[in-house]
Amino acid sequence: MKNPNRMFLFGISMLLAIGFLGCMDLDVVNPDQPDIAKAMAEVADIESVLGGAYNSHWDGLHWNIWIYPSNTLSVMAWEQSSSWGNFGMLDLGRIPRLIMPNRQDHSYYRDILQNPWDKTYAAISVAIDVLNAVDLGLFEDDPVRGIVMADRKARALSWAHFVKGASYGWFALYQDQAYLFDLDVLNEVKPLERYTYDVIADTAIFYLEEAIRYAQEGPGFTLPESWMQGNSNINNQKVIELAHTFIARLLAATPRNPAERDAVDWSGVLTHIENGLSEDFKIRSSFPGWYDAFRIITALHGWTRMSYYTIGVADLSGRYQEWLNTPHWERDQFTMRTIDRRIHPTGELFGVNANPGSGKYFSWHSTREFRPDRGPYVYSHYNFNRWCWEEDSGICGFGDEGTTPHIVVAELDFLRAEALFRLNPAGNRQEIVDIINKYRVPIGEITEVNLDNWVVSRADVNHTDAQLWEMLKYEKRMETSATYPGLAYFDARGWRVSPHRAADEIYGQSDLPIGTPVHFPIPALDLELLLEDWYQDVDVAAKQNASPIAPPRR
Repeated sequence: MKNPNRMFLFGISMLLAIGFLGCMDLDVVNPDQPDIAKAMAEVADIESVLGGAYNSHWDGLHWNIWIYPSNTLSVMAWEQSSSWGNFGMLDLGRIPRLIMPNRQDHSYYRDILQNPWDKTYAAISVAIDVLNAVDLGLFEDDPVRGIVMADRKARALSWAHFVKGASYGWFALYQDQAYLFDLDVLNEVKPLERYTYDVIADTAIFYLEEAIRYAQEGPGFTLPESWMQGNSNINNQKVIELAHTFIARLLAATPRNPAERDAVDWSGVLTHIENGLSEDFKIRSSFPGWYDAFRIITALHGWTRMSYYTIGVADLSGRYQEWLNTPHWERDQFTMRTIDRRIHPTGELFGVNANPGSGKYFSWHSTREFRPDRGPYVYSHYNFNRWCWEEDSGICGFGDEGTTPHIVVAELDFLRAEALFRLNPAGNRQEIVDIINKYRVPIGEITEVNLDNWVVSRADVNHTDAQLWEMLKYEKRMETSATYPGLAYFDARGWRVSPHRAADEIYGQSDLPIGTPVHFPIPALDLELLLEDWYQDVDVAAKQNASPIAPPRR
């Protein structure tokens, strides 16, 4: 009888064999063997494999030959809008919401379920192999033969743990459950078991903390530029900052509903932000290795537009409110009046379909690119072009290459503002306002907010914490759009519904429309390989009441 654990791991191993392990020899030389060249070559082989690990995870979310979920997550959160079928945008963006079938024969099963799952597990598998090589002694110093490995060992340990942490972190954000496997599972010492997303998140944080520890304790090292393409300066300190940044995001973004997000350890989030990145972190996108199709589809106005649910709050003309009050199947696109220079170059009131020109982040288009029979509620005049226009980027169309934002400091700034608001909105109000003004004033060219006057939309000047909170949400959406995949979606499921969205009957408790999946199931193929029962969705409340199982450690 076939061992189902082996079948699952065989599938992962085949991915590795194709993508990474073809030239890797994990046989460790006898330390008494005086073949220095062979020993160094084996280390170089393992480092080469480790260098491609994060790229595997990246590929699963941004490209893999046009099979990826990131634009769909944006549409699900109404950050972008689209009615094209590609990537599952139509199926998962409809009103009323539909749940995509967990079936291998569905057109977009690979985009949403199988591809990000496989590519992320491939990254984890590489990390496990590298840590095994370390345990077998391949990275040990050998004074007799003049081999010094301390810096390369510290680098391998720190980066392999970072890759595991970032990869399991994705599963914690995206999947309802996932499997934790290590060498004991690979060797069938213990069974392969599934764990709920909260346990997966704890495990991811453990690995990220291990990455920090090895970077702090080990000698200085620098990652080769190819490990995170376009970055030749990732040293111990940068790995530490990246790991703290990922932990801060995980703590805030893992919750599936507003109640869970309310319960986040926001003091802990602040601590990790303080130790996180202090500047934008970008990847140099190139075809086909580090290709960023997510950004390209965002920039192409015929594929996606910016949703009015996100930018309409800045409208001063009253047209957005009219749009909300119109039945979905009678809605049409309209030109806003806004003083936000990211959207329009002026604050004038234009005709409903008159071209106001392009703002700093958005271009205006007169066309209706989407099919009316799929719902006019996805129409929008506005296309998000910020990362196409960004200096030294130019990722505007198919095949384009350039720098692309993976993590922007604005994400940490607004996470900090959210933590301060949740901990003590009255006592932290000035600091929250300062964070908002950091972007709103120089970029949006909007009048500076002060403690006596803040305006979110239209002519409202209510001077309430609720208004300040809505402004914070709007500014974060503007400044982090199309950065880390799924960020708007992860925020939306944990944020209580905004008043302007609540005016629409499709919304319930959160900023995700009613019926939107809050995570995704284990892919059907893997359930079949493991001889486990197929399922479509899960009862989150029941799962929350289950006793947590202690996760394995490495």
